[in-house]
Amino acid sequence: VLLAGTLLTVILIANRRLSRQSQATQKALTALRQRERQLKAVMDNQPSMVMLIDANGLFILVNRQFEQFVGRTAEAIIGKRNEDILAPEIAWEASLSDAMVMNTGEPLTEQTAYRDMAGNLRDLDICKVPLKDDDGNVTGIVITATDITERRKTRIELQRVKDRLESILHAMNDVVVSLSPTDQSILAINPAAEALYGIPRRAF
Repeated sequence: VLLAGTLLTVILIANRRLSRQSQATQKALTALRQRERQLKAVMDNQPSMVMLIDANGLFILVNRQFEQFVGRTAEAIIGKRNEDILAPEIAWEASLSDAMVMNTGEPLTEQTAYRDMAGNLRDLDICKVPLKDDDGNVTGIVITATDITERRKTRIELQRVKDRLESILHAMNDVVVSLSPTDQSILAINPAAEALYGIPRRAF
């Protein structure tokens, strides 16, 4: 009877310990899930696409912008690789640069053009930053991809207008001199002004 009582006491103590450990584990998991939800909320409110992959190249967290770009939900993306989500030509390029960051441990930036789920070609400014543990080992990569399509279109249009204006000024017979609005220094002249003043345009 004494032995049975002792065994029962040991079992009860062990059960209490397991219960406390289970409660502690549950609290830790709850806190971890809460932090993950908070991080997802922050990521979803970023204008850029944000992705997090582990050392094996598996997506472990993505934001809403990336979901919309590839036309899949986060649940369908998490645990998958580039090859499972992206078009073959995009996946190959993405995996190549991912491997470069993994191997060098250095950030990487690049500009490229990918098609979204609707087939529209989008210009993207991509930044990949390695995540490292305390020993300096790369454990994953944070990837941001900013759509710069409209920005690039605006820059191209501004350059087109500038080239057009220069072409018009070049063809004019009237003397045209462009002055700085701040100190009135000469910024540019057309061929007619060059001929009149004897100063080559390249001097400005």
